Amino acid sequence: GDVELFKSLLATMDNTGADFTNTFRNLKLMTLTEDPHGRGDQALVEYLLTQTSSSEVQMSKMCPKVPVRQLKMLLSLADQQPEMLVSLTGKDVSFVREELAKHERWKEESKQYTPERKRQTDTETWNTWLSLYRARLDRLAAQHAGADLAELDQRRRALMDATNP
Repeated sequence: GDVELFKSLLATMDNTGADFTNTFRNLKLMTLTEDPHGRGDQALVEYLLTQTSSSEVQMSKMCPKVPVRQLKMLLSLADQQPEMLVSLTGKDVSFVREELAKHERWKEESKQYTPERKRQTDTETWNTWLSLYRARLDRLAAQHAGADLAELDQRRRALMDATNP
């Protein structure tokens, strides 16, 4: 339903580093009457891609938060006094090892995470979400079969403008 669609939009914006205001503001560009060639939807994808963060910003966001040096100190503490680690951090040695593994994965991924790869991934992510949104708009249009879709679309866009000034 709509709640799942909204949650997936938030996840898409988070995963691509999209600007929330501009994303919400420009979803109105997708109309109730689909362009048979998909040019309008593709133009929206291209616009949304200009509103996403850079690959460098996304990589820094994905970087594990606990520094490796601190994790190694915690691992040393866990080897000598595992109960002390739990009492100080509320975490056990498996948490420390997993965090160290995250650092290793992040180091490898960051080498391959190029601006081109991010754009490709973001394009696929937005196309996937917009196909869900397109299906929702199609259901809205079907619910109003026989109505003037251009007028309905105009009211929908006005409501979106009023909500996203």
